[in-house]
Amino acid sequence: MLCIVLISFGKIKSDVYTLISLDSKDAYILESIQKRESKTIMFLSSNLDLLKSFEENHLFKEFHLKQDITDKFLENLKISSLATINTKIYNMIINNPDEFFLENAQGLYSPFIFRTISSDFLNFSSYSTLLMPSNFTLDLKTQTLKANYEGKDYYFAYATINDNFKSADLISFYTDSKAKALESQDELLVMSSELFGAFANKEGNIESVFMGTLSLILISILLFFAFSSWKISKLIIVIIFSFLCGLSSAFLIFDYISLFSIVISISLIGLILDFAMHFLGYVQNRHIKIGDIRGFLYIFLIGLSITTLGYALFIFAPMNFLKEIAVISIFSLIGAFFSTYFLLPIVLENHCFKSHRYFEKFIDKFIAFNFFILKYKRSFFGFIACIFILSIIFLIHILPKIDFKDDIRNYSSLNAELLNDTKKFIQISKTSAQNSFIAIGFSANEDKIKKERSLLNDLNITKYNGASNVLLSEDEQNNLKNKLIKYSKDSHLMQNYPNLGIDLNLAKKSLVDFANLEILSFDKFNDMFNPAQNPLRQFMFDNNTNLVFIDSSVVLPDNLDEILAKYDASYFNLVQSISNNFTQAKEYAIILKIIAYTLAFLIFLYFFKFIKACIMLGIILSATYFSVILLLVFGVSFNIFTIFGFILASTIGVDYVIFATNKNLCIRERYFGIILASLTSIISFGMLGFSNTYAVFGFGVSTALCMFLSAYFALLYASYKAT
Repeated sequence: MLCIVLISFGKIKSDVYTLISLDSKDAYILESIQKRESKTIMFLSSNLDLLKSFEENHLFKEFHLKQDITDKFLENLKISSLATINTKIYNMIINNPDEFFLENAQGLYSPFIFRTISSDFLNFSSYSTLLMPSNFTLDLKTQTLKANYEGKDYYFAYATINDNFKSADLISFYTDSKAKALESQDELLVMSSELFGAFANKEGNIESVFMGTLSLILISILLFFAFSSWKISKLIIVIIFSFLCGLSSAFLIFDYISLFSIVISISLIGLILDFAMHFLGYVQNRHIKIGDIRGFLYIFLIGLSITTLGYALFIFAPMNFLKEIAVISIFSLIGAFFSTYFLLPIVLENHCFKSHRYFEKFIDKFIAFNFFILKYKRSFFGFIACIFILSIIFLIHILPKIDFKDDIRNYSSLNAELLNDTKKFIQISKTSAQNSFIAIGFSANEDKIKKERSLLNDLNITKYNGASNVLLSEDEQNNLKNKLIKYSKDSHLMQNYPNLGIDLNLAKKSLVDFANLEILSFDKFNDMFNPAQNPLRQFMFDNNTNLVFIDSSVVLPDNLDEILAKYDASYFNLVQSISNNFTQAKEYAIILKIIAYTLAFLIFLYFFKFIKACIMLGIILSATYFSVILLLVFGVSFNIFTIFGFILASTIGVDYVIFATNKNLCIRERYFGIILASLTSIISFGMLGFSNTYAVFGFGVSTALCMFLSAYFALLYASYKAT
C-alpha cells in the first residue's frame, strides 16, 4: 500500500475541474479549453532583456518572444491585407473616408512608419490585424509585440510549460523573475493557470502538514492525559495503516485525486481512533488481554456499518471530490476496524493504562454536571424549549435574507500577487479572460465571420475577443473592395496625395492593387498558416465550432437563450457553471441528508424499540438543527460544504448515541469512550477551521460543531438513562 501511495503522488490535482461534475456538453468544451490552455504561460514586461533571458529556461518546451517575419509571413500578409484590415480602420474607410485618406497620406512621411510590403506604396498592409493583434502592435525593429499603457511600453511573450514540470520550480521561476524586475525597477506581469495551480498546491500542502501535525500533537496530548503513558503513541500504527488503506484504494480507483480531498481526509485521524477509544475506555486500570476485544465485535460492526453507510452516500453526490472523500474514508475506517480489532490488542497486550488525575477529575466533574442538570429536568427542558422558539423566530427573520445560491469565488484562495498580475495583464492587453465565452456552431460553406459578427450585434456585445477581430467577413471584404475602387476615382479624396507631393497615378495604382486582392473565406485564410502561427487558432474549438471570449463587464440581454438558439450558439461561463453545479449539489445534499436520517432511523428500529429509536434520532436531529442555528448566528454561510459537513457529523453522531446506550459499559466507561472519541474527531475536523480556503473552513467548522453537540446530547441521554 505504501508503494502505491508513493508512486501515485502525480495523480493529485489542484484545478477546479477535479471538484465538479458538469453536464457532458459543458464538461467537454470547458475541460478541452482548460487542457489546451493550461500549459500556456504569458508575460508582459517593460524590460525586453528580461523576457529574452527566459528563452533558455528548462521549464519551457517552447518560448515565443520574437515574431517570425519570414518570407512566408510576408507572403501571407500581402495576400490577406485586405481581409485582415483592422475593424476600426475599416469603419473609418467606409464612414469617414476624408479623415482616413488625409491621415494615410500624412503618415507616408512619418519616420516611424515601416513598410513591410515593398510593393504596397500606400502601406495599407500596416493596418492588418496580423501586425496589430488585440491591443498589441508589432514593433518591426525588435520584431516583438508590444502595448503602451499609461505611457509605458510592455513587451509580450508566451511559452508552453513542459509536461513533466515541478510546481516548486515554476514558483521559484516566478518569484526570482519578479525579484529581477523589481531590482531593475521594471515591471513583470505573468498570467498562467498552472502557476495558480502551483501556488494552490503549495498552500494546500502547507495546510495539510500544518493541520495534520497540529491535530496529531493535540490528540497526542489528549491521549497522554487520558492514559498517562507514552505507550499510547503506538496508536500511530492504527492511524498509518488506516490512511494507507484509504489513500491506496482511492489511487487505485480514481484516475486522479483532488488536493482538496487529501486536505479534508487529514481530518479522519479522530474518526480512525473511535474504535480504539471505546475499547481502551473499557480496559482502563487493568492489564490488557487479547481476548478483551472480542466483546466489542458486535458494536464495532454496527458503528462501522453506520459510518461507512454515511460516507457511502457521498458516492451518489454529483461532485467528484465528495466521491473521492467517500472512498478514502470508507477504506480508512475499514482499515481502522481491522487494525484496532486484530492488531491493537497484540501491540498493547499486558499493558495497563490509567488516566491522569486531571483527566479523571474532568470526567467526574462532567458527569456530576450533567446529573446536576438532570435533577432539574423540567427547568432544563423548558430552557431548551425557549431556545428552540427563539431559534424559530430567528430563522423566520433571517431566511428571507439568505442567498442559497453558491458562488465559487467565495471558496477560492488565490495568490494575491498573481491575481493582481492577471487583472493588470487583461487591462493592458485588452483581452478577455477565458472563463466566459460563446461557442458558435457552423454549417458547411457558411460565412463564419458574418455569423459571428451578426450574433454579437444582436447581443449588443462590443468588448470581446474572437475571430472577427482578426478577419473581415466576405461581405465586408467585398464592400471594402467596391468602396476603395470608387474612392480611387474620387478626385477630392485622391487629391490628398498630390497636395503632399506624392505621385497621383502611383497612389491610384497602389489603391486599386490593394482593392483587387482576393476575398478570403475563413477556411481559406485558416489554411494559409501553420498551427503555431495561426492567429485564428485560439478561437477554433473544432472545424465546426468557433469560440468568442466575452469581457467580464458585458451585460447579456434577457432573451439570451432565444438569440443563441437562432445562431446555433451556446453561452458558457466557468464561474457561473461551477456555482450552479454547487447549488444543484446543495439541493441534492439535502435529499442525501433526508436519506441518511431515514437509514439511521431504520437501523435504530432494527436494534431498538420504536420509542427509543425515535429518541435516538431526535438527538441527532437536535444536534444538527442547533448547529445550523449557531453557524447562521455567527455569519457562516450555508453552503454545499457545510451541508456535507452536517451529513458526515450526524452519521458519526449515530455512533455516539449507540455507544451511549451500551449496557455492557458502566456510565463512566461510556463517558470516557464518547468524550475521547468525540474530542479526537472534533480536534481533527476543527483544525480545518484554520484553512485559508473558505470551503475547507466551512466543512471543518460545521462538522466539528455538529459532532460536539451530538456527543454532548448523547452523554446527556446516557446520564438520563442511568437515572
